[in-house]
Amino acid sequence: MMRIRTLFSYVLLALGSIGGCGGPAESPAGMTATARKGTVFYVGGGWGCPTCDFRNSPLVGAYPVPAVAYGSAADPNMPSFTDAVSPSGAVFPVDIDERGLVVVAPGGDIEGHALVGWTVRIKVPGQGVEEVLIYNYAEVPDWTDNGDPVPTFGLSLPHQADGGVNLCPGMDVDETSVVFLDGETYDLSMPGAGAVKSTPDVATLACRGHALAKMKLLGYDPGSPYTQTSAEERAATLRMVTADYCGDGHPHTVLGTAVDWTDYAGHVQYDPSRMGQKVEAEWTEAGASCFNRPRVPGTQPSCSLPLCPDEFGGHDGSSVWTSILP
Repeated sequence: MMRIRTLFSYVLLALGSIGGCGGPAESPAGMTATARKGTVFYVGGGWGCPTCDFRNSPLVGAYPVPAVAYGSAADPNMPSFTDAVSPSGAVFPVDIDERGLVVVAPGGDIEGHALVGWTVRIKVPGQGVEEVLIYNYAEVPDWTDNGDPVPTFGLSLPHQADGGVNLCPGMDVDETSVVFLDGETYDLSMPGAGAVKSTPDVATLACRGHALAKMKLLGYDPGSPYTQTSAEERAATLRMVTADYCGDGHPHTVLGTAVDWTDYAGHVQYDPSRMGQKVEAEWTEAGASCFNRPRVPGTQPSCSLPLCPDEFGGHDGSSVWTSILP
């Protein structure tokens, strides 16, 4: 139990280096909030949808650990997956790819629902090896026009006194809450595309409801099935989701704020009959390239930005996304 709590403490401390905590905010309808160490984590409401208001987030959300190395070339100075243990006690190595976490067994890869009940071991430098239970698995539709399935995992710390704790703070133990982003780490305090760093043999674990998970739901993760999106496009996506107008890692939104968006590549459309056509901003890897009005009334960017066209009339190719308000 002591080792698991040590990892949990490490997880929460690591949060401080991942940009984008905008402070407590009101919970949207139908959702509840749990406070932990002064930060509000929203639970409930599922994984959201293309037409609901669960879409943007002030939290970048590299939880429960900023990044975990894997494979034979794992960096010994960072947390790393050592192996996975089956319910019967068999031990095999793990891999990360577009399927999320995969167990590499002699008879073929074990993935998806077949992993429920397995235990994954994570070595934390200076703190020993911790165990994380794969408690649940579900495929949820992404937010593109295709609605393709995204693998999500329920990971728990199984040895707590109350019978188990979701690895994502504040979420029910039986909920899926984690998606995997392979080969990259993220820090929005870095300028431009520098916010996205190529990091081979490292997986970022992102919790449901936060910007990194939403980037994956929008089809802009590094393993996107639609196109080989670039670091610039992914940085633009994260700036937009967090309302990081100035590209400095400072968010200007709260969960539950109504906003819609559409991308120049045409994977994510929007319904003008539902949202109207009032442009909030256009987005590149540097933040907003132009700005009209904030999604949260009373908030304003600290940088000076030119005005956008007032109403959305299509993409001109100079921005990755356009965000649109009611």
